[in-house]
Amino acid sequence: AMLLDAPGFYLLAVLFAPFLGPVFGIPFAAVLGSGWFFLQSLFHLLAGGGLIFAIGALTGWISVNLPAGAEFTLISIHNAFSWPNLIVAVVGAGLTTYLLVRSPRQKPLVANIAVVYGLMLPLAASGFALTNGTQVNWIGGLVVFLVHLALSIIIAAVLFLVLGLKPAS
Repeated sequence: AMLLDAPGFYLLAVLFAPFLGPVFGIPFAAVLGSGWFFLQSLFHLLAGGGLIFAIGALTGWISVNLPAGAEFTLISIHNAFSWPNLIVAVVGAGLTTYLLVRSPRQKPLVANIAVVYGLMLPLAASGFALTNGTQVNWIGGLVVFLVHLALSIIIAAVLFLVLGLKPAS
């Protein structure tokens, strides 16, 4: 999707992404007071995020060998903060949390699409910008990812509490 700079392929990438359980495991563990589950979810989030960043970086490195004139406009869009993308991530996190509490045995994959869009695309775009050599600020994508992640975790934690999950002690 990044090499072709095609929005439709970005959509396909988001559709094929797995459920981001660690994003919701962190606030779940925090609400329930489980340190081990918190660390486990954090490790899985870092491992998955590192993989996405590395794939973006590999794609950026490959793009250097493309013919001159290839433009990557969507990379700069995902590496910059925008209110609509933040709203998509936060609403997706809220809806996913609600659906998880309502039906814990069923993964809310449709709502997960918004979370993947808000979190993983900026992370992959950041890796791409790092190795592509363009003037796009790769740190901006990391900042966007961290802001979206922090707000998603806060929204999920608040909703877990509001919807009746109580700490064990």
